[in-house]
Amino acid sequence: MAIAVLIGLGSTALVYTATAQNRNSERAGQYGGSLDARQHGYEHGYRDGSDRGRQDRESGRDYNFRDNDYQIGARDYEGAFGDRGQYMTGYREGYKTGYAERLW
Repeated sequence: MAIAVLIGLGSTALVYTATAQNRNSERAGQYGGSLDARQHGYEHGYRDGSDRGRQDRESGRDYNFRDNDYQIGARDYEGAFGDRGQYMTGYREGYKTGYAERLW
């Protein structure tokens, strides 16, 4: 009887572990855990541009986007994000989109 209980608990732990891993990998893409450097940059840029657009809107400023605004992303870049050029391309696109959507 004790052996059967231990075997049952062991198989339950394996099922739980596999389920938790699947759930964690699904969340990775949902919360910015993209493995694609461009997409990762886009997500970061969108967040930053959105914040800046909201700040400008709340301050009553008109469209105040400058072409070099996105360069802040270069400071936040880490090698783990993937190719720097692709990350920056995505960041620039995301920043412009996030800024424009929050400003209006």
